Amino acid sequence: MKRTQELLKVNERLKQEIGKCQQVEEALKKRSEELQIKSQNLEEVNIALRVDLIWEISRYRRSKWNNIQ
Repeated sequence: MKRTQELLKVNERLKQEIGKCQQVEEALKKRSEELQIKSQNLEEVNIALRVDLIWEISRYRRSKWNNIQ
């Protein structure tokens, strides 16, 4: 009987531990998804900035070329 009670207590602790692990796993999945979205947004901003930079360089070169002529 004593052994059964000990096993029941251990089993209950293990269930609680599993529950905590599942909560942590869900939180990590959610955070991973959030970070993936932020990463995609940063990539889009980076591309937009590159396009702007290329446009500005091109405009500057045209301006310099027009001043030479």
